[in-house]
Amino acid sequence: MSSSKALVGKRVSVYNDSKVSDDAQELTGHEWCKRAGAEVLDVFEDLGVSAIKVNTFDRPDLGQWLTEERADL
Repeated sequence: MSSSKALVGKRVSVYNDSKVSDDAQELTGHEWCKRAGAEVLDVFEDLGVSAIKVNTFDRPDLGQWLTEERADL
């Protein structure tokens, strides 16, 4: 069992005027966690949620992980 834990995130991401698909983001996240030896707790998906307009803690899917109740996971 790994001592490192991670969330894999899927959201709209733009790099050099081209979008990175949410499926590619999830795959990359899982690959990174595997290399790092981190246990994936969950995959959050906040597609269409602006990182500029919506506070991180208020994002629908990610925000539920950023609570005191989940702090010890």
